Amino acid sequence: MSDASLASNPYRHQDPDEAYSTARRRITNNAVRRQQQSINLSGYGLVRLPPEIGDASRLTSLDLSGNMLTALPAEIGNLAELHWLDVSHNQLASLPKEISNLSSLLHLNVNYNKILSLPCRKCAISMDYFVYIFLRTN
Repeated sequence: MSDASLASNPYRHQDPDEAYSTARRRITNNAVRRQQQSINLSGYGLVRLPPEIGDASRLTSLDLSGNMLTALPAEIGNLAELHWLDVSHNQLASLPKEISNLSSLLHLNVNYNKILSLPCRKCAISMDYFVYIFLRTN
């Protein structure tokens, strides 16, 4: 790959399948097996998040910013200890209703997506525990 094409693609992985495989390995090896509390998958070039993310029960911080995600898997709602979630600079049009299961979440950054509304009214009501929710440029 030429230096010019590398400069024009801001993602760590040029191939979305490679990005998915690498993210899946990091989630399984680090966040699940080693019970890592923080994982940074920003700028990977992900178009989808592996459902194994839901098995990372010890996560308190998850950075998915700067990818090409159009949706989050329902399994994201299994991260009961998550305090900080950054999904800014993606292509998300909505958040899954399971996001309301994240009762420990204090910081949610969804800036620079395509979010038109929060999950169902019942879910949005249960999300009133946030300290910070960022919705700029949606």
